[in-house]
Amino acid sequence: MDGRDRNDCIQASIKKVKNGGLLVLDDAQRTRYRGGRNLLEAFPSARYYHPHRYTQIWFIRHDLNCQNLAVDNPFEDKLKTISSKVPAQDQLKKLKQAVSTGNPRENERFLYYKTILINLVDIANTKGLEIGAFDRPFITPQEGNIDYSDYRNTQELKELAKSAVGHDPKFVVDVTYDLKQMSLSEIPEQYDYIIASHVLEHTPNMIGFLNNIANLLTDNGVAFLMIPDKRYTFDCLQPVTTLGELLENHFKSLDKPGFRQIFNGYYYNRPINPADMWSGKIQDSQSLPRIPRDLKELISKALQSKESYIDSHCNIFTDIHFEDVISELIQGDLVNFSKAEVHKIQPNFLDFLCILHK
Repeated sequence: MDGRDRNDCIQASIKKVKNGGLLVLDDAQRTRYRGGRNLLEAFPSARYYHPHRYTQIWFIRHDLNCQNLAVDNPFEDKLKTISSKVPAQDQLKKLKQAVSTGNPRENERFLYYKTILINLVDIANTKGLEIGAFDRPFITPQEGNIDYSDYRNTQELKELAKSAVGHDPKFVVDVTYDLKQMSLSEIPEQYDYIIASHVLEHTPNMIGFLNNIANLLTDNGVAFLMIPDKRYTFDCLQPVTTLGELLENHFKSLDKPGFRQIFNGYYYNRPINPADMWSGKIQDSQSLPRIPRDLKELISKALQSKESYIDSHCNIFTDIHFEDVISELIQGDLVNFSKAEVHKIQPNFLDFLCILHK
């Protein structure tokens, strides 16, 4: 595909490619070809990288109707593949039953992600790190060799779990590294995989955080990230975080949320029920009315960021927007990862999955 109207060309060509054939898209990194890429997402694919751009090749299998189904890829050894081997839907149910530890907080969404993780990583023979596990670790100490890091120590997390509705202190894991006492970069270990669920949005310097994770990974390590999609959370009215903002935060070495991040977090906060979005009760969360708030009070709160750390959602994404951003960061050698797999948000979920490969 090298035509002027490549999205339409892709749509017309899918039926013309024989089963087992290849479809090649030149300059696939361009945002305006996203529609065409979406049409091909059910097929295994690979990318061939040039400086600042890439060509993407799809292995057309008309006999497959399951998105991301694991199949043999004839050019897997030649190019950087971007399709993880995700189990077929008929296998997911059995695997979910097998991976559950009995923790009542292990809901359908959690088990879906855990199933993908253990299908990707041999947790019995590798070492992992989970950041912010609290009382719902993806991998327990009984399941694998894993460390835990958090911004609270074990006792603080147990006290929090006692007072928080729906949490249970008996499932709180022992914190190996207290990030109030040390930084990620000071952890003296190397890991085969790192898990961070709903952590990335809290990091003031996302690029720096990702590079710290990369430095903790072995040469073939992976980072497993769950990230909220703003359309299905209280961030629905917030503007997405731009690449320029991420770069500015990085080059300023931002170590705590700034005025804009805190102000926007309060000003645009609009609680919604994700089920209302998926059911169609709410047609467009971004068109909901904003909740009126005292502007002077919000300004005063945001100004406190100069003196103290105020936790906030610093990075706001949708699945498609994040895919564009992380692709640019990788191609620009701004993060120490070779490729990213961004999985589209699943029905009835409020977050999406990104797997980063060292």
